[in-house]
Amino acid sequence: MAKLVVTILIAISLCGTLVAQKPRFVTVITEEANLRGTPTSAGEILAVVEEGDRFRLIEKKGAWYLVQTPAYVGWLHGNTIRLETDSRGASVVVRPKAIQPLVYKPIEPLIYVPPVETRRPATGTVMASGSYRTGLGYLVISNGTETDAIAKLIDLSSSTSYRDVYIQANTATTIQNIAIGNYELLFSLGRDYAPSVNKFLTNASYSKFDSYITFDETKQVIGNTIRTNYDSYTLTLNTVVGGNAATSRISEAEFIKY
Repeated sequence: MAKLVVTILIAISLCGTLVAQKPRFVTVITEEANLRGTPTSAGEILAVVEEGDRFRLIEKKGAWYLVQTPAYVGWLHGNTIRLETDSRGASVVVRPKAIQPLVYKPIEPLIYVPPVETRRPATGTVMASGSYRTGLGYLVISNGTETDAIAKLIDLSSSTSYRDVYIQANTATTIQNIAIGNYELLFSLGRDYAPSVNKFLTNASYSKFDSYITFDETKQVIGNTIRTNYDSYTLTLNTVVGGNAATSRISEAEFIKY
């Protein structure tokens, strides 16, 4: 009996050294946990994960932990997880109030998930071009915020994205050669753009301009010449004094469906 007690004390002492290691994974400890798009209890629920699921830890913000799952990158509350140093064991040693019988439970190996790569495209970079229709109209988009933006010009005639462009903070770009038609402008603001998921990983928000944008072209005869008149607009993603274009928040699902 004396030998058994010594063995347990040595095991506890060895496990205690793991506390100093930096956590790199988390394990879900509640029956179910909500994976949210932002580090707040009001954030959009991206998925529901289950007890025992393990994910790679990206960063911590207050009581929230950003993790990478096979399908999403999202936030879990600290009350729903246990921190892990590696794929083999936990980084936190819990001393039970009473001695409990040891039960062997095999641990399934974790599948390695590479870190999500982020980059910052130049202002004006076309992220997607969904139409071959062209015209004379153009749209200037000014991003006067402190975060980068992705703007989507939606062609309402086909309900598809006419052009997606990247706009860095405090810069502007122009979408040229826009065809005749009615359009809607959607935009996302945030930091740490990840090409693999085509979205911002940090502080992402999604909005749209409430009014449609109409581009038209008319012919005007002046003497022996014919002049073509066309529409052009300037929109700012930040609030400006005297501005007349209202915006509304939308969900990530509405933004990415185009």
